[in-house]
Parts: sequence; structure tokens; C-alpha cells
Amino acid sequence: NFSYYKIEIRPDFANVYNFYDRFEKPVVAGALGQVNTSQFGPGLYWIRLTVVDATGNFPPPCAIPLVFK
Repeated sequence: NFSYYKIEIRPDFANVYNFYDRFEKPVVAGALGQVNTSQFGPGLYWIRLTVVDATGNFPPPCAIPLVFK
């Protein structure tokens, strides 16, 4: 029932995520995506992954903190 997954990013001080990229092919092994950190200033950011099924439903997204230098 996979439809797509998306990656969103927000700086630590913000409450709202910004869309970064969308992928419509599932990944069995390997990287889900790459973030060009040169588009962002240095600091702590949160990257969130959301997987959406064919009906538009999704489980709770996964978010991890990363430091961009």
C-alpha cells in the first residue's frame, strides 16, 4: 500500500517543518535521501521522515536531530 515518503526539515528553534523532498519509490536497502546542508546555516536541525500509504494515511513520523556545520 506504499504511496510515497517525504523528508521535511526545521531548525531547532522553529515549530514548523519545511518540505524538502518527496520520493515515490520504496527503498529496500540504502539511503532514503540526501540533504544538501549548504542550503542551511550552521546549527541544530530536525529531519522528519513521513511514509504515506495509498489511502493517504501514515504512522507517526520519525524525526531525528542533526547538527549542520
